[in-house]
Amino acid sequence: MPGFPLPLAGPPGPSAPAALEPYKEPESPGDGVTAPGVTREPAIPLGLLAPGEKAVVADIRGGRRICGPGCCGLGALSRLEDLGLRLGKTLEVLNNHAGCPMLIKVDDARLALGRGVAMKILVRRVVS
Repeated sequence: MPGFPLPLAGPPGPSAPAALEPYKEPESPGDGVTAPGVTREPAIPLGLLAPGEKAVVADIRGGRRICGPGCCGLGALSRLEDLGLRLGKTLEVLNNHAGCPMLIKVDDARLALGRGVAMKILVRRVVS
């Protein structure tokens, strides 16, 4: 026997069951990708874009420390945000050659990203 009172299931006697609503797909709460011209195709890794393509950041996966020795401990997401790479930001790929760091433009800054980090940043292409 439990040491606490059990709640009652409801008032005694017959009661009509509540009408069930048909299931509706929930609306997207907004993923930060609302810029005009952004495709609604699934997000792809940044590392797959060609030079000259523009995209909007849809998600950043991972969280391993990429700050370097003496890391602040906040992880990759915090480091990328400090560099200006946030959800909803538009970026342009400047260089994406195999074996080299990926060079992107965010606002007026140019960032060099390693291939591993670039593959963890999911983007949606911007159609010109």
